[in-house]
Amino acid sequence: MSDLETQIKQLKEALDSLPEVVAFNQARQAVLANPELNALDEKKRHAQRAMAESMGEEALYHQHKADYEAYEAAYENHPLVANYRELREAVYYLLVQIKDLLSLE
Repeated sequence: MSDLETQIKQLKEALDSLPEVVAFNQARQAVLANPELNALDEKKRHAQRAMAESMGEEALYHQHKADYEAYEAAYENHPLVANYRELREAVYYLLVQIKDLLSLE
């Protein structure tokens, strides 16, 4: 392993140990493992497919669209998803800071 590869590995390990990254990874796993969110996601996908299949039938399409929007809102407003989004944003800004530091001349 080259010196650069070793340093990159060390940087990744350091990043993975930051509280923001640890919390982000935990939140991501919590979202993925949550049965309620998995069910909402499945219902949302089903409604989306039903929307596509009912394009020629306006009333049916709008019903499926309303269902989709309700499932989407429930999913996006779930506390675990909201927490995940906030942590994802914090990690993103952390990575932007690192990128900016690396791009200094």
